[in-house]
Amino acid sequence: LAVFMVFPNEAGYIEVPGVSASVSTYSNSNKIVSNKVKLNVKKLPENAPESFKNAVGKFKVDVYKATDEKVEAKKPVNVTLKVSGEGNMANIQLPEIEKSPDYEVFPPKIVNQFVPGSEGFAGSIFANYVIIPNKAGILHIKTEDFSFFNPENAEYVDLGVQDLTLNALTP
Repeated sequence: LAVFMVFPNEAGYIEVPGVSASVSTYSNSNKIVSNKVKLNVKKLPENAPESFKNAVGKFKVDVYKATDEKVEAKKPVNVTLKVSGEGNMANIQLPEIEKSPDYEVFPPKIVNQFVPGSEGFAGSIFANYVIIPNKAGILHIKTEDFSFFNPENAEYVDLGVQDLTLNALTP
């Protein structure tokens, strides 16, 4: 038994070709082939928000400091942006941490931790950022706006901007 997930890139009728496998026993070898499958892929509704970047399913976004260490100006701090849920996780574009004159942001290391679920892939994607505060005081680290299409309700859900407040101390 094999289960395959298909994430179509466009609307319309598509045909998924049959899959073949070789089955061997001690006495002989056979090749088996599955049926072709025809799918009618529906178009997403037109009223997509600007922050929609191909996420279809049910998702949640969190941003948090990865360790309990104190935050100091001019010293690196690890911040994690986590997108969790179930859907087309392998194809979504993650929201990024917005740039600011209050801190320097370095490109993240992306870690995927998801497995096949009943409605797509289920689990989490972690974007691990290194941020260096440029000054002491309160810093507001914000993410880009993030939205997804929930096929269960047939509507777009805008999760908005996520905000992490840090208090950077003097060295």
